[in-house]
Parts: sequence; C-alpha cells; structure tokens
Amino acid sequence: MGQNPYWMKEPGSTGPPPPPPEPPKRFAGSGVKVAVALLAVALIAVSAFAFVGYRRTNDLQDRLDEQEGAQSNEQDDPANPLDDLLGDLGGGEGDLGDLLGDLGGGSDLGGSNSELLECLTSGSGGGGLGDLFGGGGEGLEDLFGGGSPTKQQSPRKLVGSISKQVERIRELRYDKPVDANFLTKAQLEKRVGELFLEDYSRRDADLEGRVLEALGAIPRQTDLFSTRKKVLEGQVAGFYVPETEELVVLAEDQVGPLEQVTLAHELEHALAEQALDLPLPERSDPETADSDLATLAVVEGDATLTMQRWSLAHLSLTDQLSMLSGSPQLQQSQEDLEAMPHFIQQQLQFPYLDGLGFVCALQRDGGWPAVDKAYDEPPASSDQVLFPERYDSNADPLDPEDTGDPG
Repeated sequence: MGQNPYWMKEPGSTGPPPPPPEPPKRFAGSGVKVAVALLAVALIAVSAFAFVGYRRTNDLQDRLDEQEGAQSNEQDDPANPLDDLLGDLGGGEGDLGDLLGDLGGGSDLGGSNSELLECLTSGSGGGGLGDLFGGGGEGLEDLFGGGSPTKQQSPRKLVGSISKQVERIRELRYDKPVDANFLTKAQLEKRVGELFLEDYSRRDADLEGRVLEALGAIPRQTDLFSTRKKVLEGQVAGFYVPETEELVVLAEDQVGPLEQVTLAHELEHALAEQALDLPLPERSDPETADSDLATLAVVEGDATLTMQRWSLAHLSLTDQLSMLSGSPQLQQSQEDLEAMPHFIQQQLQFPYLDGLGFVCALQRDGGWPAVDKAYDEPPASSDQVLFPERYDSNADPLDPEDTGDPG
C-alpha cells in the first residue's frame, strides 16, 4: 500500500523510489493534475456562435417575411444579407449541429440540439433559445448578444474583469485574486513539455503502448510518448496548476477573442479550485483510470460550460464574427488532432465534449448546486458521464469476470 506501481520503478531498483518532495503536477492528456484548455475545444464556442447566430438569423428573417410578404406567393427570394452574414457555415442545423449534437455522447442532451443550446446559452446573457433576440431583436447587433467591439484592456485589468464575470456566471466567489501569465507558442510548448515529462516517462508510454496496440486502439509501432507529447504541445491553449496556482494562456501578439475564451475557461478552474477543490487524483493509478477520467469530465465539462456562457454574454458581435471567420491557429490545431490515432483523439476530447453533456444534464435538473455536488461525489465511471441518467456516485463499476489463461 502507498507504493508506486511496479512500472514506475527505475530499472534495477529493488524497492519503490523515494517519495518526491512535493506532489507531482498532473496533466490532462496523460493523467496529470493540470486543468487544461484545448484549442480544439474552442471550436465548441465557435460552433455555438454560428449555430445560435444561424437560429437568430432565421428567426429574424421569419419576422421580416411575416411583416413584408405574408400575402405573397411562395417563391425563391433573392439573396438576403442576413442569410449571408454568417457565410457558408453548414447551411443549417446539419453541419453546425453535428458538433453540438455529438456533445454528451449517449445522453439525452446529446440527441437534442435545442436542449444543449438552451444549456449553453442559459444564464449567459444571451437569453437562451426561448428568447433568441434578448432585447427585442431590432437589429444586427442583437444576433449574438454582443454589442460594440471589445475594448482593449491591460492584461491585469482583463483578468480582473473576466474573473468577476466568471464569478457571476458560475455563482461562486474567489477567496483571493488570480493572476495569469500570457506566453508565446514557443514558451507555452516548452512549459507543457516540462509538465508532461514530470508524470509520463518513455517507460510508461512503452507499457501503455503495448496494451493499446494489443487492443487494436492504436496502430502498431506507434511512438506513444512522442505522439502524446506532440498532441498536447499543439493543442493546449492554456492551463491551471492547482498546487502552484500557475495560470497560463497562449497569446502571441494580443489577448484577442480566442485568448479571452481560454482565459475564462482557466479562470473557472481557479475559481472551482478555491471554492470547491478540484477532485483530481494526486497520482496516476491504472486501476482507477476510468473513474479518474470521469472525475476529470466533471472538472472540464464545468469549465467548458462556463466558458461558453461567458463567450455568448461578453464577446461582442465583431469579436464573435472574427472567430467565425476562421483562426489559422484553430485550423492547424484541428488538422493536427485529426492526424492522431482515433483513440488518442477521443481520449483527449472526452472530458470536454462528453463532460459538457454531463454537466448540462446536472445543470438542467439541479442548477449549479448539482454541479457543485458532483465535485464532492464525482461519477464512478465514464459510462455515467456518457449516460447521465446512470449517475450514482455510490455505484461501483462492475468488475469484469476473469477470462482465464488465453494460452
């Protein structure tokens, strides 16, 4: 008891290695205790902007049609500037709804775009789907809920103002102010690499890779160590380390809309850590890997929902459309992710996408108090995240039967 697993020992050692002077930091992709925001997850915000905007555009068009042409016959209308505002964003609920419809996996929220969008927009200031236009929907500025372009603030003031906004959305309070560091891509990749190496060695990767190859989860001869390191260095847009209170956001030239979305995500992690304590394990344990993943889904799903509500409430229309126009950073991160083995993609995104669906289910039934309770009583297994109706923190996952010697 209390010893590291045998594969964590150094070659040739006869006993467990000496304990580290302080608990190791953990990173989301490898089981490390660092609360992370991924660039790919920002696509949730971008897609929701587009989807909500599309719904609002259609609603406004319907109102105009009712006012101007109720008596006219059905005919093809000329191109309408409202329809062109969002450009080619999927042509309707099909493509834009695919991402949103997949969130939550097997949950009932996952199968209902309207319910999920209600969750994403409720309490954000966007009025929810029941009130697509908020203050009457008289003009284009009401399409998303933002107004004039966001004024540039100093980083310190920006962190302070977004912290207060996250507090109001999340209905929690900071015990003390939080600071943030804004790093370039090179600086962030270097820091991510350091955190990654603290908890994931080549020996760990070799043992895990053999198991995954045997299961057919990754192609044979996959360099799992390099693959995981590369995907994390390319995907991480920010992170928060509870032990050191280090909060980092990727920002090359300025703190633009994408950086602010990431900042809101990480500030929620800091807020939850202070008010609730992030329930992440101090050490990786293969025997609890699935329940640890389910716990991480609560933490990341919560931050993703808060990030989304903040985005719809506080980014201006101009800023939202600048994100919709396509960020080279986002596009590159998506291409890099798609080049990874499917198992790695799904494992990386599960806490965010399926975690969002799970947290939305809790929110729908019990509001933020239900989400707070999940920090104390996290789901026991990942299937409870996929199917929130099965959520029971006291239920133990079934122990599979011994298959015997395969020979």
